[in-house]
Amino acid sequence: MDLKNDNPLNGSVRFTPLKKDCDARPLVTYITVVRNMADSILRCMESIWNQTYDNVEYIVIDGKSDDGTAEIIEQNADKIDCFISEKDSGVYNAMNKGLRLAAGRLICFMNADDYALPDAARTAVGLYKETGAMLIAGRRFLEPKDGPPFPDWEYPVFLFEKGALKHNRLWHQSVFAHRDAFGIAGDLPEEYPIIADFVWTARCIDAGLPVCLTKEKFCRYRLGGGSADSDELSRMMIKYARDMFPFLSEADAKRIHYYLRFPHFFYGFLPYFHACVLFTKYRREHGFIKVLFLSALSVCADAIYLSPQKNKEKKLTDLSSDFERLRRQAEVPKLPDYLFILRLKFIIDARFLLNLPHWTNLLRNKLRLRPRHTNIKGE
Repeated sequence: MDLKNDNPLNGSVRFTPLKKDCDARPLVTYITVVRNMADSILRCMESIWNQTYDNVEYIVIDGKSDDGTAEIIEQNADKIDCFISEKDSGVYNAMNKGLRLAAGRLICFMNADDYALPDAARTAVGLYKETGAMLIAGRRFLEPKDGPPFPDWEYPVFLFEKGALKHNRLWHQSVFAHRDAFGIAGDLPEEYPIIADFVWTARCIDAGLPVCLTKEKFCRYRLGGGSADSDELSRMMIKYARDMFPFLSEADAKRIHYYLRFPHFFYGFLPYFHACVLFTKYRREHGFIKVLFLSALSVCADAIYLSPQKNKEKKLTDLSSDFERLRRQAEVPKLPDYLFILRLKFIIDARFLLNLPHWTNLLRNKLRLRPRHTNIKGE
């Protein structure tokens, strides 16, 4: 189908010849949604054109920019497979428009101010062929506004059904999703501003879709985007938790969110006391108790990762084994199991608080004295 238009930026769609998808060379679709990002859109587009994998489709969805972004896109239209320029109701609405145009077997959303590393698509395709997973989830480099990029924290990622209480850390810029996953989990849920990508990946996990987790870095993510609004992020996470578990009071949902969001948040006895109260209060809600238990175990893993620990890798491996065993078992965790986790977390926090080098590094970061990072793969 050829829908070329002499004036492609007039609210219409423009296609170059559609590329083929086959088992030998699966087609990868990158989708960029943009509005008024003239200072960064070209860098983003170039990162897609510079992929070392040679079967890539590129779709750009412009929200009627008026700062020169649309003109930059028009100047490079011969290197874009499809784009739209029209008003939308938000970033996730624009992303869903891109989905309906995508022909690729693997789909990745790349923000207009982010940057895809050159080997990202090739690596994702290789992992897809090797594992057959529906989601290939990698890592990111973080890019501050002033300073060199640095690796994102590589927290252990624990995935489990109904995991609405704690972010699963599957970031859409570093996730390649099979197109059939959208047929199973649906479009990105636009009713959850800021966290629709998290809610969508959570629905994929609930549906039992296989996920390949890799430490390969797929992109550079520029800090300071829409999801940087911490208050709005918390509000949406609390809303999602209550939508999943309607019996939760708003006050309890808030407590759980803040205890689980930050591995070392609210030091002292109070959060541990509250956790025991919550465990007892909702003990008849077996599904919720299991999710709370697994979320708490996940936070322990995060805390071990961030804390000064001897034999850290072994402890994380052992904790991962415990997590998988408990995730698979049908029996609901009992209060003594939960108290064990709280005791473990309390010991970790105590070691963390006494770690002077950590507080020195934290002060350096606050003063923007971040150490330089070099040898970024793909640069």
